[in-house]
Amino acid sequence: MSQEGDDIRLTWQTGLGKTDALQAAGDDFADIYTVTNTVGPITNYLDVGGATNAPERFYRVHLVP
Repeated sequence: MSQEGDDIRLTWQTGLGKTDALQAAGDDFADIYTVTNTVGPITNYLDVGGATNAPERFYRVHLVP
């Protein structure tokens, strides 16, 4: 995770052909981005305004069956 101005870039490893859901939460987790990897082992998402969210957000990635 890295800050780019007011935004947060999240980067994670994933398997070829796998689908991941990025979730964010203040109180409860909800999907904010879903991606199927067709290119390589690394993917990312730019959470626009993520550095200025109040209250803080927590992120997690899970494999979609």
